[in-house]
Amino acid sequence: MLGVGITEMEPGSQKGIQIVVPNADEARRHLLDHGVQVEPVDEQEWGRFVYFADPDGTTWALQELPKGD
Repeated sequence: MLGVGITEMEPGSQKGIQIVVPNADEARRHLLDHGVQVEPVDEQEWGRFVYFADPDGTTWALQELPKGD
């Protein structure tokens, strides 16, 4: 769950939030278009991933699931 007042964790202390997206390339392009520094798409057998960090230092992984899953 994301939101204000849900946790007492310091900003940037959360690492590895993962969200499933329909298309890793489109998600990466959207982030780049909005000035986010993002890694190239990482191709794995279990999905395609896009990694980046937000201004607080929280790290994110966007995953496109393999076709058929």
